[in-house]
Amino acid sequence: KQWYQRRVRDLTTLLAASDMDIVLAVLNLLYVFSKRSNFISRLAPERRCSLKLRLNHLAESWGGKNNGFGLATCCGDKTMSEFPLTATTLHFEFYITNGDTSQQRVIHKEQVNTISESSAKVMEDLVSEYQVPTGKQMGLLTNIRLAQSFSNYTRRLQCVQARLQAISILVYSNAGNDILQNLLYDGLIEELVDVLGVNDHRLTEIKAAALKTLTATIHLERTPRIHAIIDATGMSSYHGFFPSLFRSCVLSMIGESNERPLPQMLSTALFSFLYHLASYEAGGEALVSCGIMETLLRIVQWRSTNKSQLTFVTRSVRLIDLITNMDVTTFTSYSGLNCLINRLQHEVEICKKELYEDSVADELPRGNERKDEKSMDVAPEAVELSFDRRLSSDIDGPTDSEGNSKAFQSSLKSLNSCIISQRAALLKSILNFLKRAIPDQLFSEYIRNVMDGSLPTSLKHIINKAEYYGPSLFFLATEVVTLYVFHEPSLLSSLQDRKLTDVILDALVVKEVYVTDR
Repeated sequence: KQWYQRRVRDLTTLLAASDMDIVLAVLNLLYVFSKRSNFISRLAPERRCSLKLRLNHLAESWGGKNNGFGLATCCGDKTMSEFPLTATTLHFEFYITNGDTSQQRVIHKEQVNTISESSAKVMEDLVSEYQVPTGKQMGLLTNIRLAQSFSNYTRRLQCVQARLQAISILVYSNAGNDILQNLLYDGLIEELVDVLGVNDHRLTEIKAAALKTLTATIHLERTPRIHAIIDATGMSSYHGFFPSLFRSCVLSMIGESNERPLPQMLSTALFSFLYHLASYEAGGEALVSCGIMETLLRIVQWRSTNKSQLTFVTRSVRLIDLITNMDVTTFTSYSGLNCLINRLQHEVEICKKELYEDSVADELPRGNERKDEKSMDVAPEAVELSFDRRLSSDIDGPTDSEGNSKAFQSSLKSLNSCIISQRAALLKSILNFLKRAIPDQLFSEYIRNVMDGSLPTSLKHIINKAEYYGPSLFFLATEVVTLYVFHEPSLLSSLQDRKLTDVILDALVVKEVYVTDR
């Protein structure tokens, strides 16, 4: 953070680069800062104002849909004859103050796209000729760069993307209402949705930026803008544009459609948009109305071997968690609870296999020594049992705290791996859902028998292998058991019969689990 504080002036300067690739790279970095931290809002006032001024120039409207400069229109691969003549015209007005009087000056140049010099060189000449004040020079440069780039389709798309990202950054960094009021004009939401409807594979990054801008708009004004977004996207209808787009995205992703899957960047932005929309009551009600639950459960049931796809399953579980706050009926009609528990079991089985492979690797002889092939033909369950016995023997050995600590350290050394972050996030989202559902009265008739299946076995493994799963999942698993016992005390004996309580007790005595992950 200190390094970025010192380099923010360099980042601000790079926004004036003639090369749009550099500008987009800086905007990507600033977008991460603005969305995930309050870095920009904590800058020194002078640096913050300078940065926001340049972002504002990048985000300014080009005239809107009514003037022939709608976002979807600008994203089309069209000839310049299909755009207004002002597309490549530089028209810039400013005032020069002399004492108590101010004089207006106008720079007007047509066909700026035919000028061979860089936008920076053109600006230098105009600043010298018209004596443009320092505070107006960035605005002039932005206009020059746009007019020069508009006739080139690739560079025009870069300008569109830069504009959308600048809007998102300003929204997340809490720019003033006076700035945002001009940027988020009436009709912008419809323009963003129109971009998503353009059938052109070259617009993947533009569409992702449009979805991020819609998501930022939800974050900004919440209820007043949410209804406009719901109407524009058709979110409350089963056959609406966004619900149909989402179902198409999912079906192609899980291989149930002949259509080409959406790029991961665009799919991620779509899931993120739906998650933020579901965070508010009006958005959640729209998602319930469009029947999205079945599609989400299909993703949960999908068994992809690609680890990068786990993030979509995680996002689906989180969406389900939000939607079931409003509608449990649809979720239960599709056996949603069993679906989540089965997914938890599936992921735990994969973790068992990884632990088994690691244990075999650790026990392989070094050098030229070879192990009997029969010893390699051991089932994962057998290795799992050996782990349990090893931990049990450690527990039954030394009784003092130092001995227990050494027992834990020795068991920890035998487990050289830890769960991957994508799978850990998925398990965490499922356990968080169960944690919320168990005390919820809406789930009362379905929760009572939830421990009759594979759930206790999955929980036992997470608790028993805390050094592999990490503190967060360990505490979540124990909390799920605690809540279940609290709300269903009469079924405690069944948990005892399945040795779940024994595993918890052993873990509490032996394992040194820290509050946060390393």
